[in-house]
Amino acid sequence: MAGQKSRASRFAVEKCNAFVTSKSNLVVDIEPKRPTAVRLGESLQILCRVGRPLRVCRVEIPGEEGGIVLSKGQPPEDGIEYYGEGTEAGQCGVRIAKIKESHDGIFKCTLTTTDSRSEEQASMRIIVAKPPNNPELHTSQGSDGRNIYRKGEKLEVSCSAPGGRPAANVSLFLDDEPIGNEERPTIYDSNVDDNSLAVQNASRALDWTDNGKVLRCVAGHIALDRPKETTMQLQVYYPPQPQPTIERFGYVIGRQGIVNVTVYANPRPRFLWRVNNEIINEGRPDESNRLETSTAVDLGRGAWSVILTIDSVQKSDTEKEYILEARNGEGAYEYRIILSTATEPAARRRGDEEAASGVGAGSEAHITPGDEDEEDHDEDPRIIDEKIPQGGQENPIHASTEYVNGRTDVKEAKKDEKTDTPV
Repeated sequence: MAGQKSRASRFAVEKCNAFVTSKSNLVVDIEPKRPTAVRLGESLQILCRVGRPLRVCRVEIPGEEGGIVLSKGQPPEDGIEYYGEGTEAGQCGVRIAKIKESHDGIFKCTLTTTDSRSEEQASMRIIVAKPPNNPELHTSQGSDGRNIYRKGEKLEVSCSAPGGRPAANVSLFLDDEPIGNEERPTIYDSNVDDNSLAVQNASRALDWTDNGKVLRCVAGHIALDRPKETTMQLQVYYPPQPQPTIERFGYVIGRQGIVNVTVYANPRPRFLWRVNNEIINEGRPDESNRLETSTAVDLGRGAWSVILTIDSVQKSDTEKEYILEARNGEGAYEYRIILSTATEPAARRRGDEEAASGVGAGSEAHITPGDEDEEDHDEDPRIIDEKIPQGGQENPIHASTEYVNGRTDVKEAKKDEKTDTPV
C-alpha cells in the first residue's frame, strides 16, 4: 500500500510539473501588436492565438461593460462578433463593426487552453483617431521688429499641430520646397484626454529669391480626409539685383523701338533713364519727345517692368549709351543696354536660347522693334529672323548663367569700353 501511494504521489507531482511547464511556454500572439489608430465609424479586427485548442476565449473592449466570451458561430451583438478560424484552432479574435469614441483605450484578450485551467493574456492599444486643431505657424521677427526681412537674415520657423490623437504629421514648406527635414518633428503627449502636440522647427538664411514665397505649415492626420494648412507670404527687402550689359539686335531705322527692362527689387525702387547725358524721369518724355518712359508696372514678387519707347529709330540711337537707374532703401544699380540694327550672330543666338532656359535673373531686358509696316519685311535686308516674336533678341555680353542663377558678383562693363555696333 505504501508503494502504491508513493507511485501515485510521484505521478501527481509529474503531472503538476507538466502543467507548470505548459503555462510557462504558452505565449499569446496578438495582431496588431502596436498601438493602432482607427477612425470613428470604421471597423477593427483583433486576433489573439496560441498553438493549442481553446476552452475559453474572452475579450475586454474599452467602453464595453465587463468581459465578452466569444466563440465561432455566435450572432453579433451591438456590432461585436467572433473573428478567426475557431477556438479549436487556438484563435480568439473579435471584429468591431463600428468604432466608437468610447473604444479608445487598452484592449485585452484572455485565453484558456483545453489542457489548462490557467488564463493567459495579451493586450494592445486602440487609438480612436481625433483630428488636430488648425496648425499654427510662428516665425522670428525681422530686423525692424516686423514680419519683414532683409536679404541674408536668418528666419526661424515653427509649425505646430495641437490636439491630435494620435499626434499629427507636421511638415514645413517654402512654396513646394520642404524645409526643416534635417530635424525630426517633436511630439509632446498630454495626460489629459490623450491629446498631443506635434512641432516641426526650421531655420533658413533668406535670399532675395525668397521674396513672395509662401511658408506652409501642413498637418496630416488619419482622421482628416485632406491635410490642414496654415500659410504666410514672405516679405524680403533687397536692393535692385545686378545684371551684365545687354546687347540687343534687330532694330529697323525709321520704325518704333521698345526697350522693356524687368528689374527685381523690394520695396519698389525709383527709376530714371539716362540716354547719353540726358536724364528722363520715370513716366516722362525726353526734350525731343522722341523718347518716352513708362511708369513701372508691378509684376508681383518684387518684379518691376519699365519701358522706354523710341518713336522712330535713327542711326544715332544705336550709338547712344542707355542706362536705367533703379534705387530703393536697400541699394541701387545701373543697367546698361546697347542697341544694334544688325542681325544677331547665329552662335550667340544659340547660346542665348540655351541660357534662356534658366529663370530668376536679377533683371532682364526685352527690346522690340516696332511692328508697323510688317508688309515691308521681305524688302528690308536689315530685319532679323521673323520667327522671333516682334524681332527682339536678348544677348548679354557676359555669360547669362552668371545672373540667371542669382549671382551678384558680376562685374560691370567698363564705361570706357567700346563695342562695335553694325548699323
